[in-house]
Amino acid sequence: MTRKHVLRTLASTTATAGVLTALAVVAPAVASARCGGASEIRSTLVVDGAVVLAERPVPGTCNGNGYYQGQVQSKVDGWRPSVWVHDGTSWTGHFGDYDGTSANYSYTDEDSTSRMHFCLDWKDIAVYCGWGTEWSQNNAGIYYHGDYGVNHGF
Repeated sequence: MTRKHVLRTLASTTATAGVLTALAVVAPAVASARCGGASEIRSTLVVDGAVVLAERPVPGTCNGNGYYQGQVQSKVDGWRPSVWVHDGTSWTGHFGDYDGTSANYSYTDEDSTSRMHFCLDWKDIAVYCGWGTEWSQNNAGIYYHGDYGVNHGF
C-alpha cells in the first residue's frame, strides 16, 4: 500500500482535511521496545512515513518490578490509539480516546517481558495496527496482532 493510498483512505474515511494536515506535518521515527532493561524508550506506529501514534513509559517504570505504566497518544485528530499486550495467553487492549489527548495505561507481568503493539482506529471501523514501520490496515474493525515489539525489564 503506498503513502498516497493510505492518505486517500484516511481522507475518505474521515472526510476531514484535519487528518491530512496532521499526517503531513509529523516526522517519521523508528520504534523499539518501551523498556530495554532499565532504559525508557519512546515508541511509535509509522504509516507510510508519518508518525500516527506515539507511546512512552512513565518515568521510573523500567525498574524490573513487573509493573509497566505508559502513555499513548494518537497523532491524527479524531482517531483513537490503543496499546495491545500479550500476556503469554491472549492479547489485551488498552484504549485511549478519540480526542487526541494522552491516555495512561498500566499492566503487570511476572517476568517483566511481554509482546506489545499499537493500533489506531476511527470509530472501530478503519483500523491500523503494527509496530514501528510494520503495519496492516483494514476497514472491518478488526485488530490484527501480527507485527509486535518486545517490552522487557519493567
